Amino acid sequence: ATCSHYPARVMAEILSMIEERSEDHQEILTLYFHQEYTATDISQITEHSYAKVHQTIQRFRNELKAIYKE
Repeated sequence: ATCSHYPARVMAEILSMIEERSEDHQEILTLYFHQEYTATDISQITEHSYAKVHQTIQRFRNELKAIYKE
């Protein structure tokens, strides 16, 4: 599934950016962007706390905003 907010080309760029992250961040961001889980879901199905999941997603989304200026 692709995240509906982004065109396929942008999604490909996002996924390649995710691949450059630490393993923890890759896991969180892949679940969020690629599989469309919520932060709450991710914290329940992984060992990461909700706070960490939320913060990881927020920081990454802020980076994307800076790049793509939505």
